[in-house]
Amino acid sequence: MIATTTIKRTKVPLKRILMLLLILFFIITSIILIETNNSAYPLIFLSFFPYYVLFSIIADYKENPVNLFDKRLVLSSDELIIDNSIYQLVQLEKLVICISEFDGKEIYSPYYTGRSFFSLIYRKKKILNGTRNKFSFIYNGIYFEYSFYISSEDQKNQFKTLFESWYTQKINFKEINCSGKRTYLLEELSYKEIQSFKEKYQVG
Repeated sequence: MIATTTIKRTKVPLKRILMLLLILFFIITSIILIETNNSAYPLIFLSFFPYYVLFSIIADYKENPVNLFDKRLVLSSDELIIDNSIYQLVQLEKLVICISEFDGKEIYSPYYTGRSFFSLIYRKKKILNGTRNKFSFIYNGIYFEYSFYISSEDQKNQFKTLFESWYTQKINFKEINCSGKRTYLLEELSYKEIQSFKEKYQVG
């Protein structure tokens, strides 16, 4: 079984740049108002609202993941390939893979889910873009960490199938979710289910 995807390159996301610029503009606006008007604080408060709305819009902006991920990642039953670098799984230490989302996954915000003005800003449904997945390992004493992109639920299931082959081959690795909780074949299990899983695959 092989899972193929792309790795995030070293680049500051456009969303982060826009947020930082917006914060900077608000600070500059506040300073100008204070310097030119003795009763500037009510004006600062009023000017905060449009900045807040813009900030919320930018926070929901979905940048095309293709622009952020350009290195090839291939995971197989015995190898991990990053572009032209090939690593044998048996040579890796502390291999940890965090899979939290895929492009198009829908989640629901716990904030302001009722029909109110704030629900326009904190929309209860959010569509994720599959970029918050990571893996790390130690090779020859050097620590490596990468973010990678999952384009669909089908591609996410490729990792599930791959992980099952790793458990069967007794590959030493750990899978977690975005909350840092241990998962088994991408699922959080109860204590009883974990014991049954460990017995089936003979893992510690």
